[in-house]
Amino acid sequence: MRALDFLKGDFVLKSNGRYSTVSGAQKVKRDIIKLFVTNIDDSVNPTRYNPKYGIALSDKKNFSNMSKTEVIDKIKALIKSSLEYYVSIQKAQSNAPYDEVVQYFDYIVYEDAKVKTLINANVSAQMVSGETLDLKFYQTI
Repeated sequence: MRALDFLKGDFVLKSNGRYSTVSGAQKVKRDIIKLFVTNIDDSVNPTRYNPKYGIALSDKKNFSNMSKTEVIDKIKALIKSSLEYYVSIQKAQSNAPYDEVVQYFDYIVYEDAKVKTLINANVSAQMVSGETLDLKFYQTI
């Protein structure tokens, strides 16, 4: 399935004026990046189609007044729950192409060895098609 591509929060336009689209592992990459920067809509009357989609790793309010260990633990928990939710969404789509279906995710969250205020997260995904995807994220605390 094709999905609109985006870069730094904006849709990408090609030179012909059409929107750029992605598929396969690049679509999964786009989905995961969007998942990690989108806030969950936990309002009484959600305005989005899928209000549970997101974790907003970039929102520092999620990590205020926490020790470094607590931040790392919270990031691990957010990543785990969001990736599990992503897989559950995929399982509900019976027509998803094999190169977009995640067989499993693996991730690690750790303190940067040089910059002590930086928390790194590496996420890898293995598609059913055998293709792999590696993503790196960071959060300053």
